[in-house]
Amino acid sequence: MNNLLNYVNIELKIKGLKIVENQIRKKIIESFKFPKVFLLKMIQQYQGITSLRKILRILNVSKSTYYYWLKVSQDQKRKLANRNLIVKRIKRLCQVNKFYYGFRKITMLYNRQYQANLNITTVYRIMKQNHCLCKLKPKRYRHQYQSNFTISENLIHQDQNTFYTNQPMQKLFTDITQFKIIDNQFLYLSTIIDAYNRKIIAFKISQNPNKILIYDTFNQIMQIKSNCIIHFDQGTIYRSYNFQNWLIKRGFKISMSRKAKPNDNALMESFFGLIKTLIYHEIPYLENLTYEKAKQLIYNFLIFYNNNWILTKLNYQTPNNYQE
Repeated sequence: MNNLLNYVNIELKIKGLKIVENQIRKKIIESFKFPKVFLLKMIQQYQGITSLRKILRILNVSKSTYYYWLKVSQDQKRKLANRNLIVKRIKRLCQVNKFYYGFRKITMLYNRQYQANLNITTVYRIMKQNHCLCKLKPKRYRHQYQSNFTISENLIHQDQNTFYTNQPMQKLFTDITQFKIIDNQFLYLSTIIDAYNRKIIAFKISQNPNKILIYDTFNQIMQIKSNCIIHFDQGTIYRSYNFQNWLIKRGFKISMSRKAKPNDNALMESFFGLIKTLIYHEIPYLENLTYEKAKQLIYNFLIFYNNNWILTKLNYQTPNNYQE
């Protein structure tokens, strides 16, 4: 009899422990808060098996709370999808333009192409996160020391309208630059740019920086407006009396930079700096190319500049497309 009583007492104690254990487990489960995402998945998973009311009662979620979570979840999905689309478009714009443009130009291109209103901060952050920032190295500023030199006649006055004109063929700028190619040789590029739209209206590539190169460049300009100013520096060829007289007979008004003042012809200096940056970024091995190959590559970049290069000063338009 005593053994039976002991057995009954032990069973009661075990059952009591189990009841207490179940109560503790129930309180723990009730006090535990599941993440919204988990609860939404649970509801959607079992909604086809049983009624929504039962699922919500089991999970201790009110109906209004569930629909609020559902709305927020859908909004978040839409925002994420829209964000991914923006990132994809920006990356495509950067790739198409060979990572030449910074975030300001990419912002303008994006807003213009997709009729959007993205701000530059958003575009900059996206480009930075996706390693799409401009890969062209910025030019170092070089301080220009003032010296006393003889000042030649300069019709392009140094004011805020120096390089501005509201009509084409009013102010033209020209200069020559060089590129090193194979066997320590050089390729020379002569260019004329219209200040109105920064368009290259004439260019010539040669192995010799002589007067033939200059004449061939100017002969590409067929029609000249009256009082058309042509500005160049005081290079040996440009100072030639015969050359200047030939320009005057064709109807040009001649303007020359002051000696040792490259800022007087800053439009050309800036253009050559840009073209060389683009070319050496894309073709770092240019000095290993033959004259013909280098000539063709530079020709392609000049055409690319006129047709595709957008300029801030032109309200983010290309030289060929610009209309004031």
